[in-house]
Amino acid sequence: MSKPINQKTYTIKTAARRVKRSEWTIKQWMRDGMPRRMVAGVVVIEHDDLMVRYRANIMGNRTRAADAPETV
Repeated sequence: MSKPINQKTYTIKTAARRVKRSEWTIKQWMRDGMPRRMVAGVVVIEHDDLMVRYRANIMGNRTRAADAPETV
């Protein structure tokens, strides 16, 4: 299995791929308050913000911890 590649920022699509979740989930996290910004009309999510929300999701749902990608 390949190790996930960390980036400084992600689009919704690349964020979903990074944490092995759907784009719908990333959008739901944004509706729930995950920080993001707009750059030239594109939503951009910082790596640290994505990982904080992802880890909170994993901690709140222990049954999914087994399929979690490696995080840095």
